[in-house]
Amino acid sequence: MVFEVQMMSSKERQSRDALITYDAFVSRDRLTAAIFDAIASTTSQGDAVFLARRMRSLLGAGQGGRTAAIEEKIVGRFAKYDAFVDRVAATRRQVLVDIAAWMDRRGFSQMRDLSDVTVVCADPLFQAALRYMDVNAPSSFLGGEFDPKTGSICISYDERMENPDALRALVAHELGHALSYNSAAGASGFRQCDAGGTIGGNVWLDEAAAMIFEKEFQPESNGARAPEDPLYDGYAWTAGVFLKKIGATKEEFLDAWLYTGAPRKQFEEKIHEVLGCTIADLSVLFLGYDNESKKKMADILDGKTVVLEATKGSGLDIAYQKLRVLFPAVDVRVVDPPSVAR
Repeated sequence: MVFEVQMMSSKERQSRDALITYDAFVSRDRLTAAIFDAIASTTSQGDAVFLARRMRSLLGAGQGGRTAAIEEKIVGRFAKYDAFVDRVAATRRQVLVDIAAWMDRRGFSQMRDLSDVTVVCADPLFQAALRYMDVNAPSSFLGGEFDPKTGSICISYDERMENPDALRALVAHELGHALSYNSAAGASGFRQCDAGGTIGGNVWLDEAAAMIFEKEFQPESNGARAPEDPLYDGYAWTAGVFLKKIGATKEEFLDAWLYTGAPRKQFEEKIHEVLGCTIADLSVLFLGYDNESKKKMADILDGKTVVLEATKGSGLDIAYQKLRVLFPAVDVRVVDPPSVAR
């Protein structure tokens, strides 16, 4: 997270219910001026052009629009953002209570105090304006993210976040990542995070665990995540097939995700006994979320012959060869890239 959340004291964070808003970085007058400048500019180049177009799109404002109309849209956006911040604050408080109760019922010890996890309330319009001004802005426009470096989570506004169940799912998902973070082991759940920011381990299985975790705190166990994302639903589906294959329960899966000690060791032992590999080895298993990919992954886990084709030099050729080492029935066919007509 590029936001410098450390600039606020712990007392200030507590007074704001551990939420960080744009008011901590720049005044609303400056944000408004930057949005006007970007939208009106006809000489911008490079990244500024992209940011100006994005701001126009998010506001629904064309180039050369009337000043009064644009100002009204910006005021309306601030009103939606303020309401969003209030909803995030209330949702965070309730989800923290629910997580504590869930852990108590499961007999878990609290490995970290989630009440000190700062929540950055983002908005893609204001993020773009900060980047336009070159003021400590995030480099991407994500719906939700946990940052191990700062111990904070970022929740970004869009209209889907006006759905209380959708917001609850996303907050629970990111707090799950925070709960699974082990700084001593340099691990966040099933993924490894080194000092340089490199991500290793098994990302798809880690996200699947967070998906299953978030559903523990939804009104309906099959409720849709937020924002709806078929990729993440694909992660959760693949994890379900995988758990069935190794004979592990959802509870064992979450235990192994949250704890790097005995539960993780026992989970790894089950994987090795059935598949002869590790959690990290299985990072190459996920092929996609469409029905064809799902069938291939299920067949691979069952030891059936599956043909995988990849273009030489694409990266998939290497990943598929690694998969074949784990599952010898996989038939990898590497083809040359298409020739370019001259």
